[in-house]
Amino acid sequence: MEKKALTLAERQRLIVEGLPHVSATLARRLLKHFGSVERVFTASVAELMKVEGIGEKIAKEIRRVITAPYIEDEE
Repeated sequence: MEKKALTLAERQRLIVEGLPHVSATLARRLLKHFGSVERVFTASVAELMKVEGIGEKIAKEIRRVITAPYIEDEE
């Protein structure tokens, strides 16, 4: 059986679901609140906390993952 290509909205939700502690439901809320993946990723801790289900701890962890420099894992 051939796998159906993801819609744009499904891809956007998957990207946001990759953030720490973000479920499918929370990804939808974030995208509805901010309007785009880019705005979710550029939102401040205070802005993220305005979304139902996101407290300070989760907002800070999301910002840390987005802003931390990428360092290749050692093998």
